[in-house]
Amino acid sequence: MDTQKIYHEMGISSAVLEFCRSAEEELKPRFAAIDEIAEFNQAKVVAAMQKNRVSAECFAASTGYGYNDIGREALEKVYADTFHTEAALVRPQITCGTHALALALAANLRPGDELYSPVGRPYDTLEEVIGIRPCKGSLAEFGITYRETELLPDGTFDYENIRKSINEKTKLVTIQRSKGYATRPTFSVQQIGELIRFVKELKPGVICMVDNCYGEFTEIIEPSDVGADMIVGSLIKNPGGGLAPTGGYICGTQECVDQCAYRLTAPGLGAELGATLGLMQSFFQGFFLAPTVTASAVKGAIFAAGVYEKLGYRCVPSSAETRHDIIQAIELRSKEAMVAFCKGVQSAAPVDSYVTPEPYPMPGYDSEVIMAAGAYAAAMRRKREKGMRFVGTDAIPGEGYGVEQVLSGELDATFIYPTGGDRVMQIAVDILNKRDFPRETILSTSVVDRDNAPIMKMQTAHISSLDEKIETLNGKISRYLARYATQQVVLYGSLLVLLLVVGLLVAVYLSLRTKNRLNRELSRRKEQLEQQRDQLEQQKNQLEQLSRELEAATHAKLVFFTNVSHDFRTPLTLIADPVEQLLADRSISGQSHQLLELMKKNVHILLRLVNQILDFRKVENGRMELHLEPFDLLESFKGWNDSFRMALLKKHIAFSFEPASGVDYRMLADAGKMERIYFNLLSNAVKYTQENGKIVVRLEAEDNHFRLSVFNSGSYISTTDVEAIFERFYQVDGHQAGTGIGLALVRAFVEMHGGNIMAHSNEKGTTFTVILPKRDTSQYHPSVPALAADEKEISSTLVDAEIQAGDEALEGDCPIVLVIDDNADIRHYVKSLLVKEFRVLDASDGATGIRLAMKYVPDVIVSDVMMPGMDGIECCRRLKGELQTCHIPVILLTACSLDEQRIQGYDGGADSYISKPFNSQLLLSRIRNLIANHKQLKQFFGDNQSIEKESVSELDKDFVTRFKTLVGEKMKDPELNVEDLGRDMGMSRVQLYRKLKSLTNYSPNELLRRMRLKKAASLLAASDMTVAEIAYEVGFSSPSYFTKCYKEQFGESPTDFLKRKG
Repeated sequence: MDTQKIYHEMGISSAVLEFCRSAEEELKPRFAAIDEIAEFNQAKVVAAMQKNRVSAECFAASTGYGYNDIGREALEKVYADTFHTEAALVRPQITCGTHALALALAANLRPGDELYSPVGRPYDTLEEVIGIRPCKGSLAEFGITYRETELLPDGTFDYENIRKSINEKTKLVTIQRSKGYATRPTFSVQQIGELIRFVKELKPGVICMVDNCYGEFTEIIEPSDVGADMIVGSLIKNPGGGLAPTGGYICGTQECVDQCAYRLTAPGLGAELGATLGLMQSFFQGFFLAPTVTASAVKGAIFAAGVYEKLGYRCVPSSAETRHDIIQAIELRSKEAMVAFCKGVQSAAPVDSYVTPEPYPMPGYDSEVIMAAGAYAAAMRRKREKGMRFVGTDAIPGEGYGVEQVLSGELDATFIYPTGGDRVMQIAVDILNKRDFPRETILSTSVVDRDNAPIMKMQTAHISSLDEKIETLNGKISRYLARYATQQVVLYGSLLVLLLVVGLLVAVYLSLRTKNRLNRELSRRKEQLEQQRDQLEQQKNQLEQLSRELEAATHAKLVFFTNVSHDFRTPLTLIADPVEQLLADRSISGQSHQLLELMKKNVHILLRLVNQILDFRKVENGRMELHLEPFDLLESFKGWNDSFRMALLKKHIAFSFEPASGVDYRMLADAGKMERIYFNLLSNAVKYTQENGKIVVRLEAEDNHFRLSVFNSGSYISTTDVEAIFERFYQVDGHQAGTGIGLALVRAFVEMHGGNIMAHSNEKGTTFTVILPKRDTSQYHPSVPALAADEKEISSTLVDAEIQAGDEALEGDCPIVLVIDDNADIRHYVKSLLVKEFRVLDASDGATGIRLAMKYVPDVIVSDVMMPGMDGIECCRRLKGELQTCHIPVILLTACSLDEQRIQGYDGGADSYISKPFNSQLLLSRIRNLIANHKQLKQFFGDNQSIEKESVSELDKDFVTRFKTLVGEKMKDPELNVEDLGRDMGMSRVQLYRKLKSLTNYSPNELLRRMRLKKAASLLAASDMTVAEIAYEVGFSSPSYFTKCYKEQFGESPTDFLKRKG
């Protein structure tokens, strides 16, 4: 018999079957994705069971109090690990989802607290729990208030009203995950997580509880993974896997779960109690099957939606929507269609397929619920109840049970449940053990009909009252027995305590004797230790004092060397630049030219030594940077060897340079620092090698590095000195010629390259070995580095060297340069460089320089930095802060090349920074550039352009704006002159002239006339005034002079303009 025939016998036609199969085929991709989720969740459950060592013993039943139920404890750990929470409460005593929710709410809320639902009204069954519909024992009766916020029309959260609703009383926020019986969308775990984060930001301490019913295992994460403090559900639904006959769970933080356990049992008892009554196997097996069963339920829901959508019914959610619970709503549009649908489902069920569903009121629901009707209701529907007899099998008293149904006429009779259950159990055991058993067992029973039903009811009521009395007596007896047991425990405990006290007293006496003896010994030892501690403390203080003194001396020594180096730069300036100029003179040749070259070479050597001290200062301050570029060790070392040729010949030293052949010595390195390393090592070798000695330089390549060794004969260094030779300021006894920083700087540069340096000395001589890692030049990525200050100046020189001074006369408008320097030689030298192109003023200190700048308003100021009294940086800051001088470019000359001082100079407003010794052409080129740039600003201001330009200072912008505003206000006055304008601007006539001329390239009178003419042109174009009226309006003393000036400015007379205007 094939499947289709079976379906046909069940009443399912071929057309319906084919229609459903086509819908199923379309949904296969969806079903595959659901299977992946089920597989992930199944693995999660199995991992939790394995972690908590679930065994067959966990399935054993417990009764009574249920203490030490290992199955219950293991199951709760499995739930906690699966849902990633701190604790879990999984009990058969929790009868349903509503019970679990009510338990969680009552346990964690107190009178005066407020419960808040940001997702609208909860399930119908919770309305009485909360007190929305009045009911005995509701939260409202205990003073717990309730507030809710409806969802937006599109089913999303109303965050604005949620923000307004949460207040200081809000203790717990409940979020219903599933749509339940509503038609809103079910929330995904991600949406719930966003809502929880929003709520926690508003009130971090609030408890967030998620009603997780119908949603477990529909996604790979649960609300507890996104911040929920509690998730609550029923074992009758998803996590029970269809096998759990009852029960509920609460998973969450330890605090929340403990509160629920105390509410479920009693304060002080908590989760320790709770018999499982033989349900553990069903609970474990159901939870194991839950991911697969849930996946099947989701598939069934999607399949139903797909089928009924094709039939034209509205389904929520649709077959295409992502699923977050197992609920499927289909709007059947009428009660009759609903009943017909349920009848179809019931007829296809494996159990009770023959019964008929009927709407019936059920406690907790505000609408009728469709359940399978009883035989009597089915007979009434067919009008056959009078021709049939209905006999029950359980004469239990109470509403809806056998005795009441006999009295109401629904049953003609019923049987009292037979006694002899023990015999039945024994027979079952015999059957299981394959022992002999009676084939027929008659159990005693009695019939209850309409004749004896009232008597039965009264007897049952009487028996119930007697049972209550017996229960009361049993309770009293139990309390008496418990009191007696307590008294026994107290008595035995008292005796035990008495014995312990006696024993303790003896022990205390003995210990006191021992303690006194030990105390005396400890006191003596303590005194000795205190004396030793005082001695150590004193030695420590002496060492700290010596350390501070040594550090201060080292710092003072370093500062001294740095300052001396700065002082060297000024005389080096007066030597280096004149030598450069003499070398450029082609008339000098022969021996004189060679002497000049020698002077130049030694100036550079001296400058290198000065820079070495400054570099050491940078290394100490952690400001030295490494600039890697392609570098050839072999070629560079060969070239540098030539610098030592004369020194080697002078001392008759045999020099040998021995590079390994066939090796590529190219690498990435900082060329400048490599030069310092090589020069220092070779200089030391030459310095400490005796006449007729020997120096050997070897260059070798190994696997991952290059090795440079410098050997010199005749200088022995002790082991102690070798260990300390690379320390700063360390000098070997008998070798006092140096400063003690050269080798320290070499080590710093080598380590910056990632290498290391070591020294070895014996009676033959001393060898310094440098190990440098190989860096492949293919890894070099050239970039445009930020130029150092000196490099920036040189760059500017290369770009701007073409700017010429011009052929105009140096008198009249010849630019003025102010030179400020406390060194008279520098002043005279700079003056001699500039006098051919500029008018030069000079000052010996900062205060005098400011006075001259205020008086003459020069075009450029060149100032030294290190001067007595007011230094160059402070002088620059004051000049930039004065209205009369803020526009003047300032060049700072300094012997200090430290970046810190450069930053201070630029912060003070300096336009350029040049280090000593400087190149005269560099200084001239920079002055020409600044004056040329300033001319562009003059043109910019003179053409009445917008003054929103970054290169113009705020003081200059404010000055020009105030001047133009002042002229606009006083333009009508024909007597307006430069003296009046200067007085209103707070300047002398000369200062105003120099300031405006410097900024706009116009004198005050020229600028006043141009502004008057531009105002007149606008009046001619926009008003009906006559030429004479306009002339007087803009401040001209006569119309004829106005006409003359207007024609010179615009190329036509005002009358011609008016004619052209028409």
